[in-house]
Amino acid sequence: MKQFANVSFDAALCKKELDAFDKLLRTRKSLAESKHVRPFFSKSRQLSAFLGTYALGMARPNRLAYEFELAGDFCAGMVVGNWERKTFCMIEFEAGSVSSIFAPKRQRSTREWSSRFDHGFSQLVDWFYKVDDIRKTDGFARVFGDSSATFCGLLVIGRSSGLSEDDRRRLRWRSQHVLKDNHAIQCITYDQMYADLRLLLSQIQPDLTV
Repeated sequence: MKQFANVSFDAALCKKELDAFDKLLRTRKSLAESKHVRPFFSKSRQLSAFLGTYALGMARPNRLAYEFELAGDFCAGMVVGNWERKTFCMIEFEAGSVSSIFAPKRQRSTREWSSRFDHGFSQLVDWFYKVDDIRKTDGFARVFGDSSATFCGLLVIGRSSGLSEDDRRRLRWRSQHVLKDNHAIQCITYDQMYADLRLLLSQIQPDLTV
């Protein structure tokens, strides 16, 4: 399994990277995972680590890894953790377009979940499966610190402008109520991610103009 890199929180640098992400959101109506999202976050270590704050009990993240190889073909796009608390957040990025979360209506008043959303959600489920499969190995304890380490998932997908009020309620309900073997999976749009992190950063570092 891949090792983590240490990350020390730098509020000023995190704000700079968050501002750059805001610019990306404002200049592009649609974000491609491979062309826009992954290259941006691979160069934005502070913002990447800050995503770990979505995990309950994470506090301040201090470990980060990209393309985290769990075992065999199982590779998590990004993992953020707090080593002392043994808490980790697995993050999956998908396309950021107005149709990424729900498919167009087909003679129905309620839209179906898109294949892209199902793919991203299933990726996280597979990662949780592999985590539990290797939990009792020596390698797991070496990488995650303890066999009792806890994990959650974060799926970032789509744009808020493509969601109706009903869509937003369904997405919020799914994040709050659907667990996979006690692993929570939060599902948010790129716009919601920016708004959440912007608010949190302003609370952590109120002297910064956010």
